[in-house]
Amino acid sequence: MIIGAKPDPTLASIGITFYRAVGTMHEPNFMGGLMLLGTFLTLGLAAYERSTLKRIFWLFSSFMAFLALLFTLTRIVVLIFPISLALLLVISRRTGLLALAILVGILTVLGFPPIRERLLSPELRYGGRIAVLQRYVLQRVGLEVAMRNFWLGVGPGNYQTYFAHHPLERYVNLSPGIDEGGMAAYNPHNSFVIYFAELGILGLILSLALAFAQLLRLGRVAFLWRRYIPSLPLKAQGTALLAIGLFSGAFALFLQNASNDIFSIPTVMTYFWSLAFVDPCLWPPEKAAYNSLPPRREEV
Repeated sequence: MIIGAKPDPTLASIGITFYRAVGTMHEPNFMGGLMLLGTFLTLGLAAYERSTLKRIFWLFSSFMAFLALLFTLTRIVVLIFPISLALLLVISRRTGLLALAILVGILTVLGFPPIRERLLSPELRYGGRIAVLQRYVLQRVGLEVAMRNFWLGVGPGNYQTYFAHHPLERYVNLSPGIDEGGMAAYNPHNSFVIYFAELGILGLILSLALAFAQLLRLGRVAFLWRRYIPSLPLKAQGTALLAIGLFSGAFALFLQNASNDIFSIPTVMTYFWSLAFVDPCLWPPEKAAYNSLPPRREEV
């Protein structure tokens, strides 16, 4: 992925010049989601590899993906990362390292000035704590659009067009920094709300059913491996940790959709669905007696 940068208007409003990392999608939030998935996937690959050189390569890749994630300055991604890291540690029976997830979360939020300012600064007119109100208003508007077009929605890609004929003046003063034009320009910042508004309740149910089915499948694989981990030597836990890392990354990406419409980006969706269908290769045997990993392809 080609990485560039663009100025952050949120920090610029209080006189701080900082740039957010962007990828070929030209949107930091979407790149943050992709790096969120990539960080956990490469961490799992590092655990899977037996070669020291390959492990170093994947660990380095995971670290670089994490740095890219940080420099997107995407608030929801930074908050979700320690949650998913804690999930990975719990499933892999490494609860003794949970303090590490907590420490990473604290250091990321408080120790990285741009993130701290975007999340906590009381001086921000646009962004910071006010962002919570803005997201609430945008999602409330999206839900109202959805309820007015309950069964079939306004049609794919027609969300912004809808406001040309149905202005929502009564929401304008609810959120600082967003006027009526801003209401029309912004989407609800929530994939599930935008699916509901554009596709109706039928489209929302179908979309959620497809996404949940694959997420639950990945989760089942991860939790099945959790049963076997105590009986496996550390060097034989590679496949288990790869499956758990894949689920943790997919879970994190799924959560991000509550604050960013990440599932509307074809690049992200391609990665999500491609990785979701890798899971048949990672299923453990569901037998009681299990002391070693299945033979790898090169060992057969």
